[in-house]
Amino acid sequence: MLPIDRAENSRLDRDVADRESDVMVVLTAIPPGVFTVVCVTGAGAVAVGFGAADPLAVLVAAVSTAVGG
Repeated sequence: MLPIDRAENSRLDRDVADRESDVMVVLTAIPPGVFTVVCVTGAGAVAVGFGAADPLAVLVAAVSTAVGG
C-alpha cells in the first residue's frame, strides 16, 4: 500500500515505482480457504455488532458471506 500512498500524495519516480512493484510481486496472497474463514468470522462479528442477537441471524450472515466470498 505504501507505493499507492506515495503515488497519491506526489509524483512517483519511475525507478521507485519499479522497485516498489517488484517488492509487491514477492508478497504472497493467503489461500482461499483461509480468506473464506476470515470473511465468515468478520461477517459474524459485524452481525453481532449491528445487534443480531439470534444465533440463526449470525449464521445466515456468515453463510451468505462464505457463499459470496
